[in-house]
Amino acid sequence: MSFNVQMFLTALSCNGDLESRIMIDPECFDPEDTFSPARCSYAAPQLCGTIKGLLGVAGVGRNVVRAGGTNGLGRRSFIWQSGGELALRYNRRNVLGFSTDFAEDVTKTNWGMEFTWVGDTTVLDSNSPTNVSDVQTYNLTVSVDRPTFINFLNPNRTFFFNTQWFFQYVGNYHNSMPQNGPFNVLFTFAILAGYFQDRMLPQFITIYDFNSKSGGILPSVAYRFTENFSATIGMLFFFGRTQFNEMPIRGFAPNGNRAGPDAYRDGVDNFIGLIRSRDEIFLRLRWTF
Repeated sequence: MSFNVQMFLTALSCNGDLESRIMIDPECFDPEDTFSPARCSYAAPQLCGTIKGLLGVAGVGRNVVRAGGTNGLGRRSFIWQSGGELALRYNRRNVLGFSTDFAEDVTKTNWGMEFTWVGDTTVLDSNSPTNVSDVQTYNLTVSVDRPTFINFLNPNRTFFFNTQWFFQYVGNYHNSMPQNGPFNVLFTFAILAGYFQDRMLPQFITIYDFNSKSGGILPSVAYRFTENFSATIGMLFFFGRTQFNEMPIRGFAPNGNRAGPDAYRDGVDNFIGLIRSRDEIFLRLRWTF
């Protein structure tokens, strides 16, 4: 029936209009050229004004049977038939954690460790009829720092090196969840130094997440002219990528028209990739009193 309706609407495109418009407007059906691939015809119905109007009030859903799709194609629904209700809830989170820190004399480093377990965390899940699922997250943070003299760079002041590693395991993880998992690793590395009795403070910070392949480089230099006036100049450079995840079987937003190889997938920006277009060069002046 849908194919017959499509052919019927194609033949009715601009029906009753002047012959001159039929010859000029490619959205009009030409009875003398019914299979032209370059204008509205039986071979190219997507170019017809009537078909465009119908597609404008309809969208395509996911191409799986649970979402009403079949034969690799998503179900097409009118926009008022798709979408869903969204309820905002701020649930209580149960967190159990342990922490410790100690100094290690052989390498002259300071260590800090924190472990947390967060139960029943609600995350998005495109395969769930409710669009969400509950997971368990296990998080381990390891921080290591070491003050180090580098005499040829600064014989009077140590360089402070610090690195932090964030390990996360997501229990009950599924590939249909837009976040990365089940095992995630993110690290930061920072170098801080001081010159001219700490009036000039340069620092260099990097951050990188392995699964999302996103991160940032954050160098800056602060200089204190007087006890009251100081200036800081720096740069924030971020990088990342857009990942693709299966579209929900029943999304909150009405269905839209999609095309191309990723028609049934949604773009996701995780971790630093979310702000990869927010690079900055800044100058901050500060007066204290």
